[in-house]
Amino acid sequence: YLSWYADGQQKIATNCKEGKMKSVEVWKPNGTKCPKSNLADGNGQIFSYYETGPIFSVITYKEGKPNGPFHWFWETGGRLFKGNNKDGKRDGFFIEYNEDGSELSHSTFKDGREVSRKTFRDSK
Repeated sequence: YLSWYADGQQKIATNCKEGKMKSVEVWKPNGTKCPKSNLADGNGQIFSYYETGPIFSVITYKEGKPNGPFHWFWETGGRLFKGNNKDGKRDGFFIEYNEDGSELSHSTFKDGREVSRKTFRDSK
């Protein structure tokens, strides 16, 4: 799998086998190779970036699937979402944040399905 930024700069190159990601190379929008993305033999972390440069997400992989903690960030740098994957599916407790850092919602997932959600009234 190959992906590019809107300006034509390469974004990501993945090597998959039998439906599982085995390795990855990630480039920042400025063209430099991401030193933090370190997926090898299906295990490690992948960082992705907004077109403007800041980190968009950090996803942990085990055995070629999203497995473990993941984080999404606002373009301004604050946390947008944090949760956990298990065997490629959302699983466990999740928190979604407003751009000001306050908590917007709490959700619980089991095997990729949302089983509960609480949204806070004073959220923006």
